[in-house]
Amino acid sequence: MNVLDLIGDTGQDGSISFKLHRRLPQDLAAAVGVNNAIAWGETDGGASVYGVASKMFRYRSDADIDNDVDSVGLFGSVAVQVVPQMHAIAEWTGQDLTVGISVVPFGNLPLVITPAVTYITGNASDRSRFILGIGYGFSF
Repeated sequence: MNVLDLIGDTGQDGSISFKLHRRLPQDLAAAVGVNNAIAWGETDGGASVYGVASKMFRYRSDADIDNDVDSVGLFGSVAVQVVPQMHAIAEWTGQDLTVGISVVPFGNLPLVITPAVTYITGNASDRSRFILGIGYGFSF
């Protein structure tokens, strides 16, 4: 769920997106989803269906892309266990920093809540943003 207006009329604009993903053998992964499947108020885009398969990532900065510079950027993340059901996370996306925590509020329920702040350095956006991920794990 994406709430797009946290100042003023909170909750007036937003959307709900869906994604299914699965890890596969040989370090592969696949996902399908719909961004903005359900929307209300004014959003910055319509519904978008996507599918993805991944094995290796290559990141370039916006400046390199704009200037047609063929380069390879660095990316990575680290998560450190703070207590048994909480991890602190820092991530470099290739051009900006995200930090947050990941919490499993109930030990017997595979629910994960991850609040974070992204675009901290200002390299990829004009301002930092709060993001919130909520996931529920199950095997299929």
